[in-house]
Amino acid sequence: MTTESTVRDALASKFEEATVHDCLRSSDRNAVYEVSVAGRRAVCKTTDSQPAMLAREGAVLAAVAERTAVPVPDVLAAGDGSLVLEWAGSDAHDADGRDRRRERLRAVGRVLARLHRATKGWFDGHGALERGSGPLAVARPTDWADRLAGFVDDWATDLAETRDADVGSAVAEFVDEHRHAFADRPPVLVHGEPAPDHVRFDGREVAALLDWEIAQAAPGAFDLVWAERDFLRTPLGTEVDGELRTALHEEYETERPLSRGSAFRREVYRAAFAMRDLRLVGQDSEDCRESLRTYVFDRLDAAESMAE
Repeated sequence: MTTESTVRDALASKFEEATVHDCLRSSDRNAVYEVSVAGRRAVCKTTDSQPAMLAREGAVLAAVAERTAVPVPDVLAAGDGSLVLEWAGSDAHDADGRDRRRERLRAVGRVLARLHRATKGWFDGHGALERGSGPLAVARPTDWADRLAGFVDDWATDLAETRDADVGSAVAEFVDEHRHAFADRPPVLVHGEPAPDHVRFDGREVAALLDWEIAQAAPGAFDLVWAERDFLRTPLGTEVDGELRTALHEEYETERPLSRGSAFRREVYRAAFAMRDLRLVGQDSEDCRESLRTYVFDRLDAAESMAE
């Protein structure tokens, strides 16, 4: 278990002058502390269970900073199970003002499109990343149809012993029936969790994209729909009226046009994410459960109407 003493020891091995301040976040995956190093405000991420994860994140951040225009925090130091990053002190996303939200969603769309456009051609397949001596690489490259089916099968398995097993089966069967629609999709670097907690803003522009722990090689639209899900809390949020989602997607396409069939695939991703959420949060209330169930089947129906 990571403690303040653990963080202090990690900093001492890298910096002559370092101070540990507050614990900002702690989970099974890692702990994040506000620190000062060499008179500079920073954060230190530590883990005692997944050191390779932080090593990989450090490599991703370095590659993004060096090879794209996407704003990310500088890596100040990386060690065995620790990562020290510059402080990203701009605004977190908030829900104040619809116009402000719309412009910020446009900014998120732009920065994701720039990331995906800049990293096209980096990988020879889809999958989790490994840290090598050279450029970022995929540990076990696979086709997107297989990768997506693996995600969906795992999430459906989580529902198998619940009263919502039919939802998991429906999504898994739909993906299997339409595997051809997901084959041969070009991989790009995706953030993996482009959520409000992981984006900092300067006014209406993205100042920094944080927390790249589960960055991977996947189609850009997978990232785009995750952003839609988290920023709009789809389908459980109060603003699922299409306007804000349209702002996000239209601005993405000003930088990186989506390919033919993308609308179909995005509906399937929405269904898959909602099916996943059904196991995670859908048991909190019957209303929540029914909303998620309805959303999944509605999205599958929408996708079916677009199938080629």
